[in-house]
This record gives sequence, C-alpha cells and structure tokens, in this order.
Amino acid sequence: MILQSGSFAARPVRPPLARTLCLPLFLIGLLCLSAGAIAVEQTVRHRLADDLGQRARLLSEAALDLAERADGPAELTRYFLALNRAGEVRLALLLARRPLRVLAASVPEWNQRDAASIPDPALGGHVRRALERVGEDPAFGDDGDTFDVAVAVRLGNRRLGGETRGTDAILHLALDSRVARARLTPDVALLTGSLLGGTVLLLIASWWLMRRHVLQPARALRRVMIERAKGDALARAPSQHTAEFDLLALTLNGMLDALREREAITSTILEAAADAVVTVRGDGVIESCNAAAERLFGYPRSELLGRDVRVLVPADRQDELLARLAGPAEAQPEEPIRPVELVALRRGGAKVPVSLAASRVVLPDRLLYTGIFRDMTLLKEQDAQLQALFEEARQANDALREAKAGADAANRAKSEFLASMSHEIRTPMTAILGFTETLLEPGLSAEERAQALETVRRNGHHLLEIVNDILDLSKIEAGKLSIENLPCSAVGLVHDVVEMIRAKAAPKGLDLRLSFLTPVPATVQTDPTRLRQVLVNLLGNAVKFTERGWIELRVAFEPGASPALRFEIVDTGIGMSAEQMERLFRPFEQAEASTARRFGGTGLGLAITRRLVDLLGGSIAVQSVVGHGTAFTVRVATGSLEGVPLQHPLTIAVPEQDSPKESPVPDASPVSVRVLLAEDGPDNQRLISHVLRKAGAEVEVVADGAAAVQQVLAAEAANHAFDVVLMDMQMPILDGYGAVQELRAKGYRRPIVALTANTMAGDRERCLAAGCDEFASKPIDRQVLVATIRKLAQCNFDGRATQA
Repeated sequence: MILQSGSFAARPVRPPLARTLCLPLFLIGLLCLSAGAIAVEQTVRHRLADDLGQRARLLSEAALDLAERADGPAELTRYFLALNRAGEVRLALLLARRPLRVLAASVPEWNQRDAASIPDPALGGHVRRALERVGEDPAFGDDGDTFDVAVAVRLGNRRLGGETRGTDAILHLALDSRVARARLTPDVALLTGSLLGGTVLLLIASWWLMRRHVLQPARALRRVMIERAKGDALARAPSQHTAEFDLLALTLNGMLDALREREAITSTILEAAADAVVTVRGDGVIESCNAAAERLFGYPRSELLGRDVRVLVPADRQDELLARLAGPAEAQPEEPIRPVELVALRRGGAKVPVSLAASRVVLPDRLLYTGIFRDMTLLKEQDAQLQALFEEARQANDALREAKAGADAANRAKSEFLASMSHEIRTPMTAILGFTETLLEPGLSAEERAQALETVRRNGHHLLEIVNDILDLSKIEAGKLSIENLPCSAVGLVHDVVEMIRAKAAPKGLDLRLSFLTPVPATVQTDPTRLRQVLVNLLGNAVKFTERGWIELRVAFEPGASPALRFEIVDTGIGMSAEQMERLFRPFEQAEASTARRFGGTGLGLAITRRLVDLLGGSIAVQSVVGHGTAFTVRVATGSLEGVPLQHPLTIAVPEQDSPKESPVPDASPVSVRVLLAEDGPDNQRLISHVLRKAGAEVEVVADGAAAVQQVLAAEAANHAFDVVLMDMQMPILDGYGAVQELRAKGYRRPIVALTANTMAGDRERCLAAGCDEFASKPIDRQVLVATIRKLAQCNFDGRATQA
C-alpha cells in the first residue's frame, strides 16, 4: 500500500554512502602520499649517499695516489685548491698523526701548522670527525650539507712536508652535498611526480570502483523501487557486479515478482469478472474500476476515475447509494454488506437495474469502499445467449449430419471410382494376358498371331493412357504440374487436334467439323501441350458419347482488357441432365454409373480438363439436354497480343474420308553403333536389346550402375569405347544418377541416355542435371529410342553431346 499510495516516491532516498566513503578515501590517499614521501626521502638519501660515496672514493683514490707520488706539499696543495675551486670539495686536508699537523690543505695558510694552533673551529670539527671516521664508511656531516670521508695514508718513499717514509697520515675530504643534490633534482622531481600521480590514480580507481560496485548498484536498486512506486509493474533490478548486491537484487526482484504476481492475479480476477467493481474513497470519489464497470456505465475508465460515485445512479437514488456503500454503523470493517437492488444510470441517461454488494476496507491512513454492481439485464442477455448457443449447437449437429452424408457420398463415389478404375484396368489387362497366352499356343496362323499382337499393343496403349490420366491428376492435386507459356499458332494447334480425333470419329461415321467464328490471333501465349490435352479430352468425350450425327469445334477470339480464345465443342450425343452436370467435374465421380459401364472410361478426363483450364487462366462451362447433345465452352487466356496480327475468319469442314497426313518416314538405315545397356529388369533387357540389335546396334548388357561404370571405363581404356550408354536410373548397388555422376567425374564425355519410368515433373531435369545427354521414358517408343541413339552417335563428341 505504501508503494501504491506514492508515499515511498514522495520521500526520495538520500545517498549518504558517497559522502561517508569520501573521508576514508581522502585519508587513504593522504596516508599513501605520506608513505610515498618517506619512501622518496629515503630513496633520495640513499641515492645521494651512493653518489657522494662514489665521488668521494674516486677523489680519495686520486688524492692518495697523488700524496704517495707528490714531490712536496705544494703539488698536493694545488690539487686540493683545484678541487675546492670546482665546488665539489669544501675542505681537503692531509694530516700527519704524530704529531697532529697539517701537511697539505685546500687552505694554503694552514700548511705545515699544528692542527691545534689553527683557530678555525670548523677545522677542529673536521679533524675530529676525520680521526673518528678512519677505517669506517663515509657519512654525512652534522650540518647535513657536508659529506665527510677520512682515509688512513702511508706516505711513500719521498719526503712530504719534512716527513719521512712510513709516516702515518690521514686524508680527509669534506664534499659539498648540495652539488650532488642539485644533480639529483630531476630524479627527485620524477619520483615526486610519480608518487603524486600514483596517489591520484589510486584515488580515482578507488572512487571508480566504489561508484561502479557500490553507488551505481545502490542507485539502480533505488531507481527500480521508485519506478515500482510510480506504477511500473515490470520494473526489475538488474544484475549487479558484486555478490552482495546480486543477492540484494535477487531478493528485491523476488519481492517485486511476488507483488506483481499478486497484483496480476487480482487484476486478472477483476478484469475477468462479469460484474462491475468500483473502489470509492471515503469522500465518495472513484479511485479504481474494472472493465465491466466501463461496459456497464458506458464511461471510459479515464472519465470514471476521480469522479463522484453518485454520477452512477439517478439523482433520487444518490443518497441511497452512499448509504449502501457505507453500510450500517454497526457493521464491522471488511464485513460484506448484503446485496440490494438499485437502478444504475448509464452515460446518456439510460437506466439499468443492478444488484449492489458492498464492503469496507480499513487501511492505516484511509478508508475504502468497494461496490460490486451486477447487471440484471446482462443475466437475461446471457440466457438469450445460452438459447442462441443451443440453437448453434443444433445447427452444428445438422451440419455434421450433412457433412457425414457428404463424406458417405464421397466414399461411395470413391468406391464407385475404384470399381470403375479396376474395371478399366482389368479390361485391357484381360485382353493383354489372354492374347499373350494365345500367342503361346502352337499352330497359330500368321494372321491370328498378328491379330493377337495388335490386340495386345492396342490394349497396352489404352492401359498406358489410364495410368497417364491418374498421374496427371495426382500431379495437379499435389501442385506439381507446371505450365510453360510459349508463343504458338492457335490455328495450327486446332488443325492438329482435329486431325488426331478424326481417326476416332471416322469409324463411327460422325461428321467432324472445324469452324472459326471470328478472326483469331496468329500466335498466342499459352502452354500448347496442355491446351492440346484439353481439346483432345473434350473432343474425345464428344466422339465417345455421340452415336450418330456430328461434332463441331468452333473457335472465336474475345478481345478486351483480358483477351481470350473461346472454344466450343458441340455434339449431337446422348446429353446430360442437370444433376449429372452438377457432379461432372468431380475427380471421383462420373455422370452416372450406368454410363461408365456402357461407354467405359475412368471419369478422370473432365476433372483433369477443368484443372488444366484453371492453370491456363481460363474457364470451362457446359450446357446439355438429354438426348439432344452437349456443348462445352472453354475460354483460355491469350497473353499479350502486342504486335500480333489477326487472321481472317474462315470455316473449315473436315470431311470424313480425308486422307490422313502423311507421317515422316523413319530412317531405316542400320544404326552401326556400340551400345551399353544398364538395366536390372531381365524382360526389359531382352526387349531393349532386341530392338537395338534389330536396328543394327551392337549391345552389351549389365544389371547395375557399378557394373556399368566398370564396363564403360574398361572399354574406354581398351580403345573400344561404347558409342552410347543407355542408363536405367533405378538400379541396385549403384543407381543411374550415381553412376552417371561418377563417370562424368572421371572424365567420361561420351553420350549417356537416361532410361526411366519416372515421368513426373522435374524428372527429366534431374536426369540432365546428373550428367545425362538425353531422356527416354518407359514404356519405350522404339522409333524415338532408335532415332535418339542415331542422333547422338552422329554428333561430334569432342566434349559432351549437345542436348536436344
């Protein structure tokens, strides 16, 4: 409640930690600076002592060497004077011990005098220190500016100042330490600067660490608490840099999560409540409400909050509302007050009967009233909704029954389709198997054998057409049938289709006509293969269901924003009823089961035709009258016709007795090539080998891809290579794809023809991508297969063959 009331945010947290830590940091820096100053002083002192000691030793050695070799005190005195003038030596003495007499000095007046007779007190101090420091290390003098060194001397062979050889003497040098200090000034400055810089860096690092690991985490926690106090329910303490603050952050987050969870539960309950909940302060001002209150009273929440609660009821009931909220005086705090009936006032003046239940909540600093308003009208609406739900459930049950009936009908249609398909497949298979057994009988005449073989061939082609229809439908259903828009001649395509159907119409004595109702474009953009398939299916159906009369294909051009070609296939056949036309294009149904039994067929042709027309961007419609014939109308998009001229209208009747177009005579010359056939099926091996050998080829057979690779490479190595390789793509051990890829990887560049029964979309491209030069499908077309081998054998195979 403290967070919600805002009292926490009203008292900002003061951060005394920074000020508390400033004094310790200052003292630590002062201590470090003092310790550093002492260290610098000791360092300077040692450096000065080392420097002066080294200099004193050098000067002493020079003076001693000169004292042993000097001709007299004058020469030594001149040396001492030179040292004194250089400023390094304040006083230089050579004293004889017994008696204590000055032999040479940097003060010439002192030469050859008794040390005790010299009135200068400085000399007495130097002499005393000299006598005391003989044999010891050099040290600073008493005044701090002088560095004394005293060395015992054994005079040389010459006389010096009247002293003979063997006289003991003392060499004393008093060096001026100020000169040495001046030389050490840069080093002292560097050490002092380093000390000050290190101290400053230490203070900065300490402050940065304190700020990063103490102040910032503390402020982050404070900021989270302030944000939470302001109402941000998603405020969370971030992870900190220290274990202690991490633990504190985790604890705070746990508290915030628990608080948010409780608030979320409370808010969810209130927001999900169907009854309006309004919280009112002791002075009658609305403090909070839920979504149901907005719906009940018609005010947005922003307008309800802060208003007097009496606005929710009519003027004559306002006192009653306050009395009901406060309850009787003897009621205990937080004791629910019994619901009463009231009238609520909606925004705009509408009155709504409600039930009010109230309670009081006594807080440390205030008193709150909570009123729960239940809309009695809403209960009636809920009853109406329940009735509506019951009605929907009843309708859903009816829809389920209809769907079940539809599913049953679809199952029946599928069963009929399967029965029809079984009949269509078994019928040619019966003829194929029966006449095959007949061919095995002895004593057949040549004419009987030829008739049997022709029957087997005709029924085999019929069975292949059935399989192709099933595959086309499966490709369409799977979305794998692609359309390739190419420029083609509509007139030439229509003539080809009519010539193709004429062979079926002529035996029944039907009059087949072709009419152009309007000028048509010279070329259109469409898929000629699929358009031809549509027209062949429709004309073939017309021939199948027309016993006598005529069949006419009418062609017209429809210009406009979306130009199209219109094809009308009209016949005088048996016709169809409206019920039959309704299920005409369903893939698993035919117009009527008796029709299928009478005329045959799988019922897939029109379903495939409709899907193909949709893919070509067109439409198909049908009109029919039972006993009078049927008219199919197909519209196909022409694509862009920019710059395409129109051909003049003409009407062409195709006579029944017209001679068919002469087919090109296949090349009958022997195919003198060497062929390797990779095929795992023994029957296919015998059949294809027979066809190729009959055409004049030399054929070798292998049963798997691995053997094919071995045989091809062996023949190539022996300079007896195969001219063409026929490669079945589905074989054991190594399939055709792997065999072709392995041969190409090893540098084989002679032609390879893919031989496969897979004719789905993309199978040809997959074979060519694997490295094949051509594609031949099963069942084989003898003339096409021989022509393909002849073409590849005649190419110049310096590299791979050019794909046709």
